Amino acid sequence: MIYICKRCWTDLVTWNDIEFASDFYVCEVCGKSEIVEVDDLCANTVILLNKNGRTTDYCCEGHCYNNGVVDCAYISFTDTVPLFLINIINNLKEYELDDCEIDLNESSVGLSPGKLITEWMSKKDITLEERMIFRQDFNAWKTKLWINLENELDDYFKRN
Repeated sequence: MIYICKRCWTDLVTWNDIEFASDFYVCEVCGKSEIVEVDDLCANTVILLNKNGRTTDYCCEGHCYNNGVVDCAYISFTDTVPLFLINIINNLKEYELDDCEIDLNESSVGLSPGKLITEWMSKKDITLEERMIFRQDFNAWKTKLWINLENELDDYFKRN
């Protein structure tokens, strides 16, 4: 987890960078106490979106648990999902993420490795080795997703 100040969008990295005062965690940069936890891989994307006026509510980098259950990646907004973000996500196939399934509703966008998950769900009598390989594949997929999404957003905001 990475800790981010919701006022100045400073990445505080660890609790060591946050000063404890009067039962509140206070940002050393702006002095405010609105600190949120964000998954490591999606932190820079969340910071970029919020610094550029697209307020997020919740996010998840995506997780694969030991029992094989998968939580897909998502970003939720206080308002509607920005059109430019949908266009960027639709173009992720350039980064070999063409199996990316998109679950879009008015205020959030969910992402999952469709083909990878479909193959995983169809397996029976899964060995520990297969489970470990799936977790490695899923983690590689989500890392590629968030790095490329962050880079594309950074380019978009520099141009606009």
